[in-house]
Amino acid sequence: MKHRTRRRRPFLDSLRSMIESAESLDRHFIGFTKGVVDLTETLAATMSLPKRDRRRLRVAALLHDIGRIRLPKELFDKEGALSPSEHECLRSHVLHSEAMAGRILSDGEILALIRHHHEWYNGQGYPDGLAGESIPLGARILAVADAYVAMTHERPHRPARTSREALQIIRQGAGQQFCPHVADALILLITGVLLPLSDFVGVASAVPQRFADAAAAPEKTGSVTATEQISARELELRIKSVVDLKALPDVVTDVMAMTSNVEACDINGLVRRIECDHALATRMLRLANSALYATTGKIDSIERAVVMLGVGGVRQLLLGVVVIDQWRQHGDADRLRRDVFWQHSMATALLAGQIARLTGCADFQAAFTAGLLHDLGQLVFQEALGPVYGAALAEAECGRRPLAEVEARHLGADHASVMQTVGRDWGLPKAIVDVMSLHHLPWDKVHAVPREVLPLLLCVRVGNAFSHSLGLADQGLGILEVVPRMLVHYLGLRREMLEPLLPDVAAEVEELGRACGLSVSECGVAGGTCGSRPCREVCYLSPDDGEMDPVTCFLSGRGVQVRMVRDLPPAGQDVWCWVRADRPGTVQAILASSRGTENETRDPHRWLLLLPDAVPRSMREELSEAGIPYLVEPWTVAALSAALDDAERAESLCI
Repeated sequence: MKHRTRRRRPFLDSLRSMIESAESLDRHFIGFTKGVVDLTETLAATMSLPKRDRRRLRVAALLHDIGRIRLPKELFDKEGALSPSEHECLRSHVLHSEAMAGRILSDGEILALIRHHHEWYNGQGYPDGLAGESIPLGARILAVADAYVAMTHERPHRPARTSREALQIIRQGAGQQFCPHVADALILLITGVLLPLSDFVGVASAVPQRFADAAAAPEKTGSVTATEQISARELELRIKSVVDLKALPDVVTDVMAMTSNVEACDINGLVRRIECDHALATRMLRLANSALYATTGKIDSIERAVVMLGVGGVRQLLLGVVVIDQWRQHGDADRLRRDVFWQHSMATALLAGQIARLTGCADFQAAFTAGLLHDLGQLVFQEALGPVYGAALAEAECGRRPLAEVEARHLGADHASVMQTVGRDWGLPKAIVDVMSLHHLPWDKVHAVPREVLPLLLCVRVGNAFSHSLGLADQGLGILEVVPRMLVHYLGLRREMLEPLLPDVAAEVEELGRACGLSVSECGVAGGTCGSRPCREVCYLSPDDGEMDPVTCFLSGRGVQVRMVRDLPPAGQDVWCWVRADRPGTVQAILASSRGTENETRDPHRWLLLLPDAVPRSMREELSEAGIPYLVEPWTVAALSAALDDAERAESLCI
C-alpha cells in the first residue's frame, strides 16, 4: 500500500501542475479546480465515503474540467448571455474531459465521475440525462462542490456570490439539479458552525433539530440571535474539549509554578523535577546542545543547562519541547499539513530569537518560544473543528484572503485571539500568551499593547513575515506585511542586521527539527523558495528603499533580479514594476501615466501596485478601470506568486 501511495503522489502532482498551467490562461479560473478538489474531499469525508472511493473522486475532481482547454476562450470571456449554439459547445467540455482523462487513466469509475458531474438529479442534465440514484454518488458530490465553488468565484458576466447566496441556490435546487442528500451535507457542513442558520429558515431541512428550532424562532439578545449564540457555544465547547485533551503534562505545570519567581526558584528542586521524566530531559538536552544556543562546552545535564541557559531559558526550552511533542503525532487530515506548519513555526522561532539577540530588545529564549508557538491556535481549531476548519482553510486559499480574516468572519474568532483563553487555561507564561493572541493585531491598534510585550511581539511579527517570504510556510495561507518604520526604529533593527540571517534559515530549520526529534518529512523544507524559471528584472519602488520589506526577500528568493528604484520608470520602458504605493500621489502619478497620450501603447499589466489597507475604494475602482493590477495589504503569498507568474508569462510572450 505504501509503495502504491508513493507511485500515486508524483502522478497527482503532475496532474495538479497540468491543471494549474491550464487555469493560468484565465485569471477567473485561477485556483478554481483546487477549490473544487478541496471541497469535494471534505464533503466525501463528511459523508463517510470509503477511502478507495475518495481517492478516485479526488482524481476525478482534478480532471473534471480539463476539457475546457479545447473550447474557444471567447466562451469564458463573454460578458453577456450565451447563445444556444454556445451553450451546446460549452456542454461538450465534459466529453472532452472524459476523452483527455481516458488517455492517461484506465479506471472506468473515475471516467464515469468526470462524464456525469453535470447530470441533474431530475434527469434534465447532460450528457446522458441520468437521474436520481443512477448518477454515481461521487458525481453527485462533485456536482455540488463544482457548483458552490463556481458560484463563489467571479466570472466575466457576474461578480462572485457570497457563501450564503450560493448555499441558498443549492438548497433550492435540491431534488432538481442537486442530490438532496449531498446538498444537505454541504449545508450542514458549513452552517453547523460557519454560518448563522437564520439565513436558511424554511429551507435548511437537514440541520439538527436543536439548530432548526433556534433558526425558526430566533430570540434576540442585543444584536445577536440565539442561533449565533448556540454556534458560538458549540465552538467554545469543542475548544474546551481540546484544551482538556491536550492539557500540558504535570511536569510542565510543576516547572511553571516553580519558576514563576526566578529569584526565589529552588534550583535543585527544579533539576530533580525535570530529571524525573528521563525522555523529556533527554530531548531538552539534545535541543540545548544544538547550534541554536551556540553555547561553549557540552551541556550534559539539566543542572548544567540551568547554569548555562538560566532558569528562564530552561523554562522556555521545556515548554517548546513539550508542545511539539504534544502536537506532532497527528496526521495531516483536513488540509493543515503538520510538516509545513512546524517548518514555518521553527523558521519564525529562529528569526524571532535572532532578532531579539541582535537588538537586545527581548529575551532570546522567550522570543524563540513565542515564535515557535505563535500559530498554535491553527492546530487547536483543526483538532476542534475537523472538516469544518478544512473548509475555512480552503476558502482562505481559494479566495487569497488572510486566514485570520476568514476565521473571524465565519467563526467569530481567529486562531490568534482564541489563544488568549486557551493559553491561560494551559498555564502558559503571560508574555507568550499575549504574543500568540496579538500577532495578527492591526498596526493601528499596536499602541495599546503593553510596553513589556511590544518588543517580543515585533520580533515574532518580523520573523513571521520573513519566514513566509522565504517560502518556509504554506504558500496558500501565508501573508507578507511590512512593519511600520516607526516600530522598526523602536525595535532597533536595521536591514543590514537581518539580511545575513536569511540564507541559512532553511538549513537551520532542518537541524532544529532533528534536535526536537522530528522526522525529515516533519521538518524538511517542503517545497523550496524558488519558483520555476526566473522572470526578467523587476523594478521595485518602495518608500523606504526596501528596508525591512519582506517583498524584496520574496522576489529574490524566487530567482528574480530586484532593482530598487526611487522614481517611476520613464514612459515607454519595457519593464515590470512593482510599486509600494503608500502615498496617494504615487497612485495618481501611475494613473496619469497610463492615460497619457504617449503611453497609450504601454501594457498596463507591467505594473503591480501594493496598496495599504486604508486606500479609498474610489481609487481602487480607478485602477481597475485603467487595467492596472493591484493588491491590498495584507498581501498573501499566493497572490504575490500569481503576480510573479503573470510577469513570467509576459516575459515568455516577448521571447
